[in-house]
This record gives sequence, C-alpha cells and structure tokens, in this order.
Amino acid sequence: MTDASVILQARVQAALAAREAKAIRRAPAVVAIEGVDFSSNDYLSLRADPIVKAAFVDAAQRYGLGAGASHLLGGHHFEHEALADALSQWTNRPCAALFASGFQAAIGAIGALVDERDAVVADRLIHASMLDAVKLVGVPLRRFHHNDLAHAQTLLQQREAKAAPLRWILCESLYSMDGDSPDLPALCALAEAETAAVMLDEAHAIGVLGAEGAGLLSSAPSASVSVQMLTFGKALGSAGAAIMGPDWLADAFANFSRAYIYSTAMPPAHAAATRVCVRLARTEQWRRDKLFDNVAYFQRRCKQQGIPLGHSFCSPIQFVPVQHSASALLIKASLAAKHVYVAAVRPPTVPPNQARLRITLNCVHTHAQIDSLIELLAQALK
Repeated sequence: MTDASVILQARVQAALAAREAKAIRRAPAVVAIEGVDFSSNDYLSLRADPIVKAAFVDAAQRYGLGAGASHLLGGHHFEHEALADALSQWTNRPCAALFASGFQAAIGAIGALVDERDAVVADRLIHASMLDAVKLVGVPLRRFHHNDLAHAQTLLQQREAKAAPLRWILCESLYSMDGDSPDLPALCALAEAETAAVMLDEAHAIGVLGAEGAGLLSSAPSASVSVQMLTFGKALGSAGAAIMGPDWLADAFANFSRAYIYSTAMPPAHAAATRVCVRLARTEQWRRDKLFDNVAYFQRRCKQQGIPLGHSFCSPIQFVPVQHSASALLIKASLAAKHVYVAAVRPPTVPPNQARLRITLNCVHTHAQIDSLIELLAQALK
C-alpha cells in the first residue's frame, strides 16, 4: 500500500512541473533589495518613516509583542479602539472592524454578511480573497467583464439573481494588477437602481485616492456601498485591514464573522503605529502630490521612449505588457542585475498570455531614478 504522503507529494510535484513548463512556477525567496525598488506597494513611503518607526518601538516597549487573545476574549485594546476611531473619522464610516490581514477581512466580511441564497456579481478582476470568500459561503458567483457596468446589469437582471433575497456587487476602487478604477458614481447608481449592496475593496486606493487620501468612495459617497474594505499593507506601509461601514456592522461581525471571532487581534503596538500612518497619510498632502508627479513623469518618459503601457490612468500602479511569462522573468532579472527592481506578474494572477512587468511608483522616487528605470526598460524591450 502506498503511503498517503507519497501520493500527496507526487500530486504536488506534478502540478509544479506543469507550472514550470509554462514559466509560471513561483518560489519563495529572500530578496535583499539593494537599489531602487519599483515593486513595492508602499506608495506613500510610510513603512520606514522615522515617526512611524519611533511610534512602533515606543508602543512595543509599553505593550509587548502580541494582543494575547481575540477581540472578544480580552484582546481588544484601547489602541485598537483608537485606530478604529481614526479610520472612522478619516472615511466618515462609523464602523471599523479590524483584521490581521486583507485576506482575513474579505473572508470575515463576506462570510458574515452574504447568505448562500444571495446573488453575487463581481468584476472579473477582483482580488483572490473575495473570490475565495464567496466560494466558502457556497453562493454561485457571476463575474462581469472588467469595469463593464452594462454586463453587470445584465447579470443582476437574470431570473435567478432577481429571485435572490439580496444581490451584491463586488469590485475594487483601484485594481491591483491593472491600475485602473471603475466609474464609481455610475456603479453606485446601478446598485441603487437594482437594490444591490456593494462591497468595495479600497486596498490600493486608501491613502492615495480621494479627499485626504480617504479612498475613492470619499469622492463619490453612496449608501449603496454597505461594505468598504481597507488594507494597511499598501499606502499605509503597515499590515492588517479594516472593514468600514454603518454602525450595525460591529454587531454583525462580533456575532457572525468567524474570521473575526476566532482570530487573535493584531498586536496593540502594531495598531498604535498604524494609527500614526493614518495621521501622516491624511495630513501630509505632499506625499500624494509627489506620488502623482512621479506617475505623470513616468508616463511621459515612457511615451518619449516608445515603451508601451497597459493603461493611461494616473495611477501609482503601471505595467508594461510583455505577453510571455518567460520574457517577463528575463527582463525582471536583467533589471535586478542593475539594482532596479520591478515585479514580473504571470498567470494565474493575470489572464493567460498577459504577463507583465508591474511597476509601482512612490513619493520618494526621484526623476533621476525613474530615468534610469526607463533607460533599462527601453534596452530590455528591444
């Protein structure tokens, strides 16, 4: 009789070999970035800010490492409350439920609020966390073409969807791989016309878009957005997430969100430092001004050098289409050899034959550093 572990290993190895053949096999690696990083989501350059680091060290000295328990069993600290209050004031959303990661937040929110009898339509490019959350609930998922609201309406008006007790629209405000945004006012108008609830993932928009960086929703507030998801690991330079919404959501999570109920709370020191990140992101407008100056400069220089870009949006997420996964890896390696770092994104993260170099700008990149990147890209793409 064959040992079960042998069968499991063979299964994994066969799947890895299939990915290797397509140049899409991933591997964990320790990367010591000694140069210019154009692969980080730290758009506002907050993770290494001296004020943030000092706040984290001070809080760690006072509170220690961990929270010690879940939020409901004694792990909810006044630092968590202070962070939640800061987020609520920033976004004008009364409820802020904290989670240890964005993935956990998506699982926790959808698991608590979506019923298996509901109808869910989602943009084809939503994050994997929301896709997996819908699968766990067991509700059929209907996916509309990216940013295609006419297609979304068609799906919402199908007989099965119209018979559901509640219909949902899942989307992002700044798409992590394509770097574009939906027409949020039109999307919210569609939701109101169809009596649908919206879950808006603002992971890459918080700190970057909207008034004071409060997210795209701050530019077009709508009651149809029942759930707003923020993550702290991008522009806020931290880690963790929050689900924002009306005040009744707090009771919903405390009673029905298994990911919230049964997870240890984020460390209080982590919450304290993240609150400082929120304050800096909200009040230091120069960071967004410089970020978008760099975005415009990068796009202008790419046009001058004939480097194709995947979109024309003024977004910190830019990409150069290279189609083949092997080519993306080769170009990434050639740039890394010159101490310039970009991300090679390959299927299944993006659709087949849509491999790309994902380039992210931040507020401390200089025009000279961007020029060096453009020069290396132009050479590698010849």
